[in-house]
Amino acid sequence: MQRFSKVRSSPVNQPVPTFFSDRDGFQEELPGIGATLQAAIDAVPAMINVKDKESRYIFMNRWQAEIYGVTPAEAIGRTATELIDAEYGALTRERDLQVMSSAQPLPYFEEEFLGIDNGERTMLTTKVPLLDSAGRVAGVVTASLDISQRKRTEAALAESEARTKQAIMILTSAIESMNDGFVLLDGDDRFVMCNERYREYYPEVTDLLVRGTRLEEIMATYAERAGLQTSSEDRQNFVEMRRRAWKDGRSIIEPTPVGRWIETRDKAADGGYWVGIRIDVTERKRAEQALWDSEERYRSLFDAAPISLWEQDWSAVKEFVESAEARGGEDFATLLGTRPELLASAMAKIRILAVNEATVRLFGAKSKDQLLIKFQEQGRSAPDIVIRQQLLGLLRGRWRVITEYEDLRDNGDQCFIRATMEMPRKHRQDWKRVFVAAEDITEARALSKQLEYQATHDALTGLVNRREFENRLERVLQRADLEKTEHAVFYLDLDQFKVINDTCGHVAGDELLRNLGILLARQIRRRDTLARLGGDEFGVLLEHCSSQKSMQIAAALRNIIDEFRFVWGEQSFSIGVSIGVVPIRGHDAKVIDVLSAADAACYAAKDQGRNRIQIYNEQDVELARRQGEMQWVARIQRAIEEQRFVLARQPIVPLSSRRAQGVLHYEMLLRMKDDDGQLILPAGFLAAAERYNLSTRIDRWVIQAAFRLLARDREQLTHLFLCSINLSGLSLLDEEFLSFVATQLNAYEIPPEKICFEITETAVISNLSGAMRLIDELRNLGCSFALDDFGSGLSSFAYLKNLPVRFLKIDGVFVRNVVDDPIDRAMVKSINDIGHVMGKQTIAEFVEDESILEVLKEIGVDFVQGYATGKPTLPANLSD
Repeated sequence: MQRFSKVRSSPVNQPVPTFFSDRDGFQEELPGIGATLQAAIDAVPAMINVKDKESRYIFMNRWQAEIYGVTPAEAIGRTATELIDAEYGALTRERDLQVMSSAQPLPYFEEEFLGIDNGERTMLTTKVPLLDSAGRVAGVVTASLDISQRKRTEAALAESEARTKQAIMILTSAIESMNDGFVLLDGDDRFVMCNERYREYYPEVTDLLVRGTRLEEIMATYAERAGLQTSSEDRQNFVEMRRRAWKDGRSIIEPTPVGRWIETRDKAADGGYWVGIRIDVTERKRAEQALWDSEERYRSLFDAAPISLWEQDWSAVKEFVESAEARGGEDFATLLGTRPELLASAMAKIRILAVNEATVRLFGAKSKDQLLIKFQEQGRSAPDIVIRQQLLGLLRGRWRVITEYEDLRDNGDQCFIRATMEMPRKHRQDWKRVFVAAEDITEARALSKQLEYQATHDALTGLVNRREFENRLERVLQRADLEKTEHAVFYLDLDQFKVINDTCGHVAGDELLRNLGILLARQIRRRDTLARLGGDEFGVLLEHCSSQKSMQIAAALRNIIDEFRFVWGEQSFSIGVSIGVVPIRGHDAKVIDVLSAADAACYAAKDQGRNRIQIYNEQDVELARRQGEMQWVARIQRAIEEQRFVLARQPIVPLSSRRAQGVLHYEMLLRMKDDDGQLILPAGFLAAAERYNLSTRIDRWVIQAAFRLLARDREQLTHLFLCSINLSGLSLLDEEFLSFVATQLNAYEIPPEKICFEITETAVISNLSGAMRLIDELRNLGCSFALDDFGSGLSSFAYLKNLPVRFLKIDGVFVRNVVDDPIDRAMVKSINDIGHVMGKQTIAEFVEDESILEVLKEIGVDFVQGYATGKPTLPANLSD
């Protein structure tokens, strides 16, 4: 793994701690400090250590020691190189010397760190000089805080923000198309956004409708500029009254300076935001005003009003209420609580006198008469709960009652109604006239539902998103701890998904994810939750599910994905899935811990061969993941010590007739002899060697052995065109590797121009600066370079023209099928063309037969390597 550091701030003047003059003094005085200091430092979730002037540890807290795989006592007297590796030891030694030589702190820099458990961590580190009692620098104190989770969270947030931006664009367009004004405030009452209709309603304060302006400032300025309030005290009361109405969700209808009436409809939204709808209700107000001003004017306006209006007679209801109260000896509101059947009797006494044409349109009726007959026969004009609220409002002296409810149109379609019931002042004693204005808020409710849905669901698959998944998991964990119930969480990571994205593009990848979302949803129970957690990762929350049942469901999910075939165009793909399972058995747990455990189990499943199910166990998962590799480490070390590595060579043959045929050009290939003498290919042990930092030692063995073979036959060396030797990514970062190569070239008298080092595309891209430096320095010696496995990731095209390599080795994954697969043929041709444009020669790997040779000749590839032109051989020396 590449380690690096970035100093995020300049050194600042900080007090330099004084500890002890030397390690022995520290150890002698430590008992005097007592176990309290040790326990306190051990409890800090950070790496804390003290080193002497030779960078040997004289103190290490338990948190760091566990990451290093030692005890604090075992770390004393040893260096970072001895505990972790030479690379990290050299890096931390360099920084220690910088601090000790300058006697100045090195504060707050980030570095990538790989612990003994191979866990990749990002650390925020500070180093300060350790002073003895005389004020001399005696060592260095280091504190490193693990900020890995923060880094991962920032990356996830960036991805989430990108998806959110697209959703916001769609939503913003919908909001702008509304006929009503729309405004959004944050939890601190600050303006976030509004649509153009809202600005039209409040032209006096358009200059204040910018993000961050407080609601109080907007309303106070509006009141002043619109001339609604003249004194500052009146404006303050105006602002406070409307702010309370906003927070309480109460509707306010107020006039504007241009003679229109605007109604506010406000409610809280998720995330602490507040949504406001401003509706031009001028026509409705005019209709209502006409009712109050004149009965004659009211009749014409009533029927012409653009919203649904009802005229009702509640006088018989009032008589029924008074009679019931007289008989029961209690107020009617109390009687309704004990005798709910009274509500039906009261509702039957409501008389609907008239409705307007807008009411007919609202319910989809054929005529007013049909609508009146329908409601009279049903004995109601709204659902029971709405009539109850209206009746209780009147009983408590509330002459204006607003309710919202669900209803059905005549064709059976669902609709949502906001009803405003008003009792005119002159009828508050007899209840002979009650007026109801009903508005169709179906679209507004749908928009609200859409906003809520988008906040909790993945836009691509329609599944629950990670945020909602974590919320549901949090609720389950709380119930599980209280009820001691059993649940389970799955973490699913698709195998080979990147192949589809790289081959067919992200449109195909998106379609695959949508299809899998539908497929997986059919396999889980109704009460369970399926979520897309990001990328090609899914989560499943199984509530009230035993371990046995959860494993059955996991197996079903794996099988259904394994059997699934994704067809895109003329291509068909099969994929797999690795599943991590975490049982939840009622113990106290946190969401982050459960998801981390599920991710770890999923990683273990991938590490064991993919398309597997791994149930999480704190002790067994890591052991199972590393056991095989640890065995390889011992075998590799033994092979190095016992000289059981051997080199084979495979010819690299020119294709063009213009090139000299029969020249010596080959690649040295590494093999390892097992205990029984069988040869093991590099695929069996190189991954473990790289993971446990043994690949550089192997590279050095290969170089020395290859040079020794070349030196045995000087005559053949004279006719040698090139000998290719593979290098690992770790060697690119080895600061002593260049001097080693130069020493070996001189020792065996090998002409550097006859050596070509092969480095993989992945190693170059992941260690770009180190690769560039090593390539330049070895080229200065006379060596050349080949970029191996080119095209496997396609990431290096962006860097290729700046990489001074002589050859491009086209990845065999494309060469194998170049005869039958037009995509692979196009890939090989594009790599060959780009290489030639950049002045580089191309080599095709894994050339297995004559048909592949013919296609490669047509394409114009320079060299080929594979069984068709020569198998690897094990010569005793180069003349064999």
